[in-house]
Amino acid sequence: MIKLSPELLQQLALFGQLTKAHARDVLPYEGGLLFIVAEDDLEQALDALPKVERVFKKKIFLLGYSSDLTTFINHLLYPLTVHHIKVDGTTVYITPNDVRDKGKIYGRSREHLRWMIMVIQRYFDVKDIQITEPWQTNQTA
Repeated sequence: MIKLSPELLQQLALFGQLTKAHARDVLPYEGGLLFIVAEDDLEQALDALPKVERVFKKKIFLLGYSSDLTTFINHLLYPLTVHHIKVDGTTVYITPNDVRDKGKIYGRSREHLRWMIMVIQRYFDVKDIQITEPWQTNQTA
């Protein structure tokens, strides 16, 4: 179960009033706020984004929620694209397109990967995420 502080609950309610979009969750992210919004309401929330940033006086990030784990991970990784995502029980295997994308998925000191795991575990029964070798290095010449 997701627990939010009173401050985050207020921010979630205010976001809903400003955008008329249903936000499922809010998390502090890179000095701003990340709102996890139902996929159907994402366009509505994007339209109101400048207004929301003015009111909150913070950078606002949006993430489309999907009940499908692979779609949710793709949303988390956007604008990166990956070659393949495989779910095997409680482990997720992500195959990036190249070494550069692999580095971006990990982030500095693996911070981005740890943050991704935390967000995914809020909604899905995932114990581990493995980043496999990039797809382009698996190809034979």
